[in-house]
Amino acid sequence: MKLMKTIAWLILLLLSACQNAPEKQVDALEKQADLPEKRSDLIYCSEPRPKICMMIYAPVCVVNKQGRAKTYASDCTACSEAEVLAYRKGECLN
Repeated sequence: MKLMKTIAWLILLLLSACQNAPEKQVDALEKQADLPEKRSDLIYCSEPRPKICMMIYAPVCVVNKQGRAKTYASDCTACSEAEVLAYRKGECLN
């Protein structure tokens, strides 16, 4: 009987931990007015930034806040860094 109560409490605890809190999706460019206009050829990173990424290699060419291009291993690893604004699929040409 005690085991059944313990299992019931664990299930209740697990279910309550899985509630979805609404996430506020804010585009990085909306927060900074001094950035250039959006370009249609780029995919912009959104907030909140990823904290954990899978180790995959699907290269992307990013544009950082200084306007420089750099190749990252994936879109997730690129957008996890605060200085990255946007990316396009594929390696950078330079």
